[in-house]
Amino acid sequence: MSEPEWTRAIAAVIDGRGVVRGTAFFVGPDVALTCHHVLTAASMKPLTLRQVGSFNAETVIGEDCDEELDLALVRVPSRADRSRATLSPGMAMIGHSIYSRGFPRDYDLLKYPDGFPMDPARISGLTTLVWRGQPIRMLVLVDADVQKGMSGAPAVDIADNSVVGILRFSEEGKERALAVPAEVATRR
Repeated sequence: MSEPEWTRAIAAVIDGRGVVRGTAFFVGPDVALTCHHVLTAASMKPLTLRQVGSFNAETVIGEDCDEELDLALVRVPSRADRSRATLSPGMAMIGHSIYSRGFPRDYDLLKYPDGFPMDPARISGLTTLVWRGQPIRMLVLVDADVQKGMSGAPAVDIADNSVVGILRFSEEGKERALAVPAEVATRR
């Protein structure tokens, strides 16, 4: 059985020094979604994305950031055959199992070329996070082994393989993570 397409849509976000800064995932032939703070963590430009299954990194040629939600769309040269993830248009369901993969900072790309797995977590509810003075509704994921660098990775509902959130924040020692709901991101 082959893996779902979303697993091939994931990419490492790499700064100009070759350091992995986080994770992105493709939602179109030339567009990937990540967290804004992943881009600002880059100590040197140019930023590149290295998609799962590729040994070549692609240079980011454009950025569109939403600092309020801490999200960013990044553009790379278009490829018609690019794997992509599907954003869920509806609200995430409490109790559903969530899977993800990402590129934590302390893990070697050669050791985890397909991303480090975070499986499974469970949606336990919603919370409000105040970010830059603005309240933002967030999904709460429990039993989540989220490492630094997983920010920007997709939170995928295993029931239908759709992205229900974008990993944004984890609480050390609590196995709890927060994700921006995909339905909130798609309204922007």
